[in-house]
Amino acid sequence: MERLDVSGSFLIRDNPHGEGPETLVVVSAVKNDGDPWIDWTGSGVSVRLSIVLSGRYGPLEITLRIVRHTPQSDGFAVFTVELPSGVSGPMPYIQPATMAIVIDAPSFRGQGLACACGPAVPTVGEG
Repeated sequence: MERLDVSGSFLIRDNPHGEGPETLVVVSAVKNDGDPWIDWTGSGVSVRLSIVLSGRYGPLEITLRIVRHTPQSDGFAVFTVELPSGVSGPMPYIQPATMAIVIDAPSFRGQGLACACGPAVPTVGEG
């Protein structure tokens, strides 16, 4: 089985559809030879995203529900995720700080971490 180099980051933002906060996780997956891995929805492919560190609760594990997947070029993909049923409170209440990314495929496997990031906000200078 070949190894995938996996990394990512995530952002909680206002949902443009007005349904409460939206959590987006961007994931990068690269094969050993440096080529991007792009088979996100192939047969036997499993992508698991979990909260593993929370500002509110410390270490914990909550496997998230993937509600949308948006492939991008060069081995990148964006996943929209939600808390599973049975977990109370919105995502900002949990205060996720780090998520685990695990990709299992028939001939590849990789895992990595996604840390929280924020939007770039311009600094307005005086004068």
